Formats: sequence, C-alpha cells, structure tokens
Amino acid sequence: MRSRAGGMVMACMLAAGGFLGAEPRPGAEAGRGAGPIRALLLIDEGYGGNWLARDGKPSIAESLLSFGWELELASPAGSAGPCPWGAKRGMGRLSTLRIDAIGDVLAYDLVVVLPGSKPGGLAADPAALALLKAADSGGLAIAAFCRGARVLAAAGVLEGRRMTGHPDYAEEYRAAGALYQGFEDLEGKSDAPPPVVDGRLVTSVRSSYYRGQSCEAIRIAAENARAARAARTAAPQGGPAAARSAAFAFMAAPGKEKEALALASSLRRFGGALRDSRILALVPGGPERLSARGREGLAELGAELRGYGLEPAIAAFPLAAKVPAAAAAEAALAAEAPSVRPEVLVWMDSDTVILREPAELLLPAGALLGYRPVHHVLVGSPWGSEPDEYWSAFYAACGTEPAAAFPLTTTIDRRAIRFYPNAGLLAVRPEAGLLRRWAADFGRAYARPELAALYGRDSRKELFAHQAILAASLLAALPRSAMVELSFAYNYPAHLHGSCPAELRPGRLEDLATLRYDSWGNWARLGSAALPARSPALAEWLASMR
Repeated sequence: MRSRAGGMVMACMLAAGGFLGAEPRPGAEAGRGAGPIRALLLIDEGYGGNWLARDGKPSIAESLLSFGWELELASPAGSAGPCPWGAKRGMGRLSTLRIDAIGDVLAYDLVVVLPGSKPGGLAADPAALALLKAADSGGLAIAAFCRGARVLAAAGVLEGRRMTGHPDYAEEYRAAGALYQGFEDLEGKSDAPPPVVDGRLVTSVRSSYYRGQSCEAIRIAAENARAARAARTAAPQGGPAAARSAAFAFMAAPGKEKEALALASSLRRFGGALRDSRILALVPGGPERLSARGREGLAELGAELRGYGLEPAIAAFPLAAKVPAAAAAEAALAAEAPSVRPEVLVWMDSDTVILREPAELLLPAGALLGYRPVHHVLVGSPWGSEPDEYWSAFYAACGTEPAAAFPLTTTIDRRAIRFYPNAGLLAVRPEAGLLRRWAADFGRAYARPELAALYGRDSRKELFAHQAILAASLLAALPRSAMVELSFAYNYPAHLHGSCPAELRPGRLEDLATLRYDSWGNWARLGSAALPARSPALAEWLASMR
C-alpha cells in the first residue's frame, strides 16, 4: 500500500517533473529497524525514461513507491536531465541530493543505480564509487538497471558475482571479476536474460520489458538484506558459506511417472551449471512400485530411486505424502560426510519444470532456507489481524511464537499475509534438519482434535494443512535472517498465468527459472501463445515430453 508521503512525492514528480529529496536522517541504524525501507537512487545526466515512463504500466518510480518505500534521488551535480527519449515525452530536469553531501549510507536499506544513456558521470565520481563500496560492505542491497551496471564495475562490487548489464561494457564487468550473463541479439535483445539475482545484488537489462520483474526482484532483495543486517547488528556470528552445490529431490509417485521424468529431464537439459546435480526420486513404498518405463527413464537420467515408508493415515490425508518424502531425502543427504554432501537440498513438487539455470537456489552465505510465497491467500493469515483458531492451533503444536511471523506478499493476488511459503519449492541446508522437523511437526499437528471441526467446515483447511504446518515449523526453527525469499522467476504458477498481474506476467517461458503446471493436463499449454517458448530447443523439448 502506498504511503501518504510516498503518494505526495509521486504526485509532485509527475506534475512538475522534479524531485527534491529530504536530507538523509542521521544514524546508521535508521535503515535497520521497523518502518519503510529507505532507498537511495543514484541518477546521472541522461537518466532513462523508464524512471518516470507513462506507457500503460507502472514506471520504476511508481513501482518502488507502491511498496511503501521512502525514495531519495542523488546525483553527482545535484540535478540531472533526461535522455532524449524522455525529453521528447516531457520529462524534465530533476533536482536531487548531491552524492558528496550524503552522510552515512548505512542509514539506507538499498542503493539503486537507475537506467540512463550516460552513466559515465557516476562511474567517474569518487563519492558515488565510495558510497557503493560502503553500501556493499555494510550489507545493503544493491541494484543497477542496464548501463548502470557499469557504475557497479567501477565501484569494485562485482567480484565473483553473477550479473547482467548493457553489453557495451561487457569487458568492464569481466575486468571487475563479474560472472557476466550476456546475450547475442544485441539489437533486438530478444534473448536478453531476465533480472539476475545474486544474493543482495540485482542487475537487469531491457528496462522496459523487465521493468516490473526487476522492481519486484529489488523489493525482495531489499527485504532479505534488511533482515540479515538486523541480525548481524544484534548478534554478529558466523554461518554457512555461500553454497556451490545442490541436489534436487521430488516425489515420484506411481502413476505420476511422466511428471517425474519431465522434471528430471528439464534439469539435465536446461539446468546450466547445475544440470549434473544429483537427483533423488522418492518413491512411496519402494522403487518397484513404479512402472518399468518410469524406473528405466529415471535411471537413464541419473536419478537415485529411493523408497520411503508412508503411514496409512498420512497417505489418506490430502497432499501429505510429500512431507515424509521430503524428510527422507533430507535424512539421506544429512547422513553423508560433509566432504561429499551437496550443500543445498532443493525439494520440489513433481509438477515443476526447470527452464534455465536456477542459480538462486544456491543459498547465499548465512541462509538456511530459500522459499517462495504461496500463490493466493486462501487459508493464509492476513497481515494486520490476529491469527485465527486454525493458525493458532498449528503455532501451538509446533512451538511457534506468533510474533515470529513476518509479512509476505502472495504471488498472484498480491496480498500481505503472515509467513506462509509454498511447499512445492524449498531450498534447505540438509544438516539444518528443517524438512525432518516439518515431518515431525506434521505428525503431531495435522490430526489435532480441535482441527477436525475446522476441516469439516472448510475443506481447504484440510487440503493446505501440510503447508500451514510447514510455515509454523519453519518459524519455530529459524530467525527471519536465515531465510531468503527467491525472486518471482521461481515456482511461477503457469496454470494461473491469466490471473498474474500484468506488470509481473512473464512474456515467454525463458523469463522464468522454474514453473509449476499443477497437473499433466496443463502440459500442452506450456509453450502456447499465452506463454510461448522463444528458443526452438525449448519448444522441441516441450513437444517431445508430451
């Protein structure tokens, strides 16, 4: 919801074409507590029209203000004029803070280099480069649009990080130590990558096409970074290093062999640097229950078939069979020596397809969990109201303090709810035992007598009990700082594509890292006109799996 102050600032910007930022509040703690996220936006001469564009979809400014953030513009000279495209559309000179007059950058949560045709001023400005270095070392989120990535290279904050940016400066990125993700169609940018997220860093190209997705990635990175900074300030401590390896696991149920084969095949075909990762296929009752074709196909793809026990009561409960399957996969890896064990276990529902290298699943340093929010509120607990009897019962069963919950924004209906992750995609450190704890908490909680009447009145409360218990279990086990929300490109519900907000709706399958299609009957829609595949290789693969 847009703050009143933010709305007034936006009205001023759109009416007068200008922006006068308030002086930064003193004190390094200002950006770490409760209250709106504070974003410092660096702008140069020739600023990009996407900052204030009026083209039927939210501009960058409108998107960031819609998050309820406080925005402050800064430039080397204290003002900046638009690019030719923006000037033709009535955008004027903007009054800003002077970068060299800014005090402690740690009073902010986020620094963004905005798009523009001439980033050379920022790239050559000592105050701007020093500010970015301080922001990076202080744990702030950092983002850059298109040519703005050149400024990050000049500041020396790209070493060893995945990123993208305007190809004119590709050698500068590489010289700065970046793992640059470029593209071949330099004119049309048809194969340009979607926003690249590497922990606290977000970079993007095609600032018009990917405008909404870029702003959403920046929002998520800023919230993740704020939580991590708060924890580091309160109790500095070590944690696991950034992950470099992963194993992928899913349930391969009898009669669902097509889904399991498609998931395994998609990882091998489109997983990039992760394509050769281990695959664990968990089969209730044992691998012999799968068809011969299913067993042989999964074996050809290098999957390890592992059986697990499934109690009759849990087998009969909606969607509950995946809970002990996830725990069994985690237990198998946790039993291995740390020297050979993958650093991350990615648990996925079998109706998942991997479309490009899912690098965000390699958890950043300090993180024990990567997740995506649920698609809709449904049985979720709305933020701003007290937990109802359903959620209170699960919190009590899992030993969860209700105050530990923090807000999430649902993927499709964009509502604020208490922490409630989708159980179809989870990245965990196997040694943390989160999936095994989920299974133990589920065994204690799902059949509690006080819930029986609720299930009878609302079948959705029974259907999503496994997922609600997951939320309560994770909140009891982890602080917010150990969790990272993954970007919008992960776990995208293709079966709900028509309901996705227009500014976030992907235009092609390659805009996504992983998607869900819900049931095999929806497979034929993948690659259709509504959500096409740009590359012939992806289109051919989709057809071959039918």
